[in-house]
Amino acid sequence: MSMGYIHIIICVQERKVLHLLSNVVDMPEFSGNGIRRYVECNNKLHHLIVAVSPFYPEEGRGKRMDEFAESLEEFRKVYYFQKHVEDWDKDYSCQIRILSNR
Repeated sequence: MSMGYIHIIICVQERKVLHLLSNVVDMPEFSGNGIRRYVECNNKLHHLIVAVSPFYPEEGRGKRMDEFAESLEEFRKVYYFQKHVEDWDKDYSCQIRILSNR
């Protein structure tokens, strides 16, 4: 059953893993538990997580991206970007987090 989101894992090199999450973190069904378990079981690898989603300014959905990033305690924020429709001259919103465990 498709839930309308994408999570891709790309093994860039033997010891590096790139996780691409598109329009998933802001969804109520997404808990992040699967990614956390995978990272914990493979903690000797270098994990880079790229999460992209629309930016929702409200308290519920709007906080999910930061809550997910904070739940990955061993990770540091490499890149942070967010713009609401009213914040720039685009007709869409966007938020991006890039996290690394190294």
